[in-house]
Amino acid sequence: MDNASSQGGTPEARTLDGPGEQGVEIPRQQTVQSEPERGAEPSSNHAPQGEDSGEVSRYTGALKEHGDQIGVIPVYGSETISSVPPLFRASVVFQQINVTADGRTKRLAKHRASKEACTRLGLSPL
Repeated sequence: MDNASSQGGTPEARTLDGPGEQGVEIPRQQTVQSEPERGAEPSSNHAPQGEDSGEVSRYTGALKEHGDQIGVIPVYGSETISSVPPLFRASVVFQQINVTADGRTKRLAKHRASKEACTRLGLSPL
């Protein structure tokens, strides 16, 4: 082994001496771990949901729970209204109730439709 890493841990370039590799320098890679910037939000692959991301999702669970108790399965559907900016419309059919709602994500639109169905049924979220 070479002694570049034992001399202070500074990354250094080394020359390859194999056939066809003479004179090629490959720098050593150094792993850098840094702290996130102060005040920076953690990154997420999900679109921001706004004020009702956590609250409104409970209605979907409440509707499912009620359906399990009475033997009715909520049937959901969705469609894309707009790509830019993203806008989706979801529908839910539950017993004789058929409602639709819009949202910036399919998930949010589904939760909002569930909330409307729960409101019409007089159900409270879990």
